[in-house]
Amino acid sequence: MDSNKKKLVEDRIQLVKQLNEAKSNFTGPDLSQRINHNTTTHLYKHYQGLRFYLLLTCFDILGQTEGWYSFNEWLYTNKSEPAKQERDLISKNAPSSGALKITKHMHSEYNKIYGARTSFNKFIDNVISEENRLKLFSSVTAIIGERGDKVGGLFLSGTEKDYDLSYKQKKDFLYSLRCDFTHEGISYGNPTGGFLPHFDLEGQHSLSSNESGTSPYISIEIYRKEIKEEIISFRVTRWPYVLIEIIESTIS
Repeated sequence: MDSNKKKLVEDRIQLVKQLNEAKSNFTGPDLSQRINHNTTTHLYKHYQGLRFYLLLTCFDILGQTEGWYSFNEWLYTNKSEPAKQERDLISKNAPSSGALKITKHMHSEYNKIYGARTSFNKFIDNVISEENRLKLFSSVTAIIGERGDKVGGLFLSGTEKDYDLSYKQKKDFLYSLRCDFTHEGISYGNPTGGFLPHFDLEGQHSLSSNESGTSPYISIEIYRKEIKEEIISFRVTRWPYVLIEIIESTIS
């Protein structure tokens, strides 16, 4: 593993751990925010979303192709190395005319090799162990239900049921969380921890399964998506600790 990448990831994990320790700075009634007369949120949602984002960026860092190039570096490199050979071969297969078509072709082919999504998916599909992949996907679940009439997209009582997410849907959700924070300013998180600071909603402490064999940890909603008259609630369990454990296991 590239030592520079490893150090970068280790520093990022350390930052998240420091943020975890600073939890009390992001809780309490003073940080609540009223959206409208029916809905109140809390700054804690963004505190949670920031930590998730920082950890998920480690996925594409650790999944990057050896000898990674930015798009600009890739276009202009003149060194006799694989990147130049890749680029020259791709350019030979580009459309023969039309600046926009040629640019789209070059950028699309670059992304297949070096793009953030390619690196992100490679980390999940090829870098982490099968055990950690199962651990990651087990921590992401969803429920679906009919939308109620109340403001805020609440479920109509009694309509909620488990919603089975496919492998691809879970990967797409994880990548959307990472990118929406960057490009849309959207934090995937739950404000509840800000109102209930003494409850271990993130599953920090190791607990044994209870007598019924069910998980002792709480799954918390961090994002909801409305589709026509239904709502899909995306939930995570033991985040950010699951993410930290997977990344540390991978770089150890």
